[in-house]
Amino acid sequence: ASYLYCVLCHKHREEEKSIDKWKQIWLKPVVDALDTSTPLHRFLIAEYILPKILKGHPEYLQELKELTINPRTLIVCTRIGRTLGLCPNIFSSNRFIEDDLIRQGITSEDEQICLDCLFILCENPKTTEYISQIEFKLIKYFLQMNIDNGSTSFRNQVLSLIKKHFIRIKDSWLYCARQKLKKTDQDFDDLTERYRNYLKWLINWSCSNLYLEGSYAQRHLSILILHWLIYLHGNQGIETVCRKFIIYFINI
Repeated sequence: ASYLYCVLCHKHREEEKSIDKWKQIWLKPVVDALDTSTPLHRFLIAEYILPKILKGHPEYLQELKELTINPRTLIVCTRIGRTLGLCPNIFSSNRFIEDDLIRQGITSEDEQICLDCLFILCENPKTTEYISQIEFKLIKYFLQMNIDNGSTSFRNQVLSLIKKHFIRIKDSWLYCARQKLKKTDQDFDDLTERYRNYLKWLINWSCSNLYLEGSYAQRHLSILILHWLIYLHGNQGIETVCRKFIIYFINI
């Protein structure tokens, strides 16, 4: 059914002269369903209809955005666009989505919306794209707001996305380093400092959540974040984390 819907949608777009009429016939029902339907219905649309509509037609993403003011729908559309590589540099000067909207979604009672926000921040088909300061700030905010979530499924999905985030940190830094060797990139020092400060914060924050009185969810997520930091940075990461462990255990 989703395949047929998308085929008819694209076919009618080729034939219809009025884009406004076409949007009302094909895109508006999708947006309305995302705005008002049940969670299962929204999930099915997001997974099976939206990607097929947008694939090969990135301009439709902007059309969808113009049809709704619902924060949840905007976040879902952005996540799908991010998956398909249709909205890189989402926090550039010409922003596709406002960071305040992401911040709002991070504290949503709907866990899927929270995860969609983290997905937008961590997922990027182009892993060499530099990570901006606002992305780091929003990921910090997400971790702080969701550290005590007791759902195993939620934590597993968070960790899966955080691993992708760490891979992007590594790949984008290495890319920047190679560009510096070619003398074509002057941002290497600034990027290195930004990444270093973020990773220091992440190690400090993770270690601070390991006290015995903390919840299992808190300690579990923090330990696995540290595990992937060590995996990312090798021996240097191990030494840094161990030093932080000693400091925190002495102060307990």
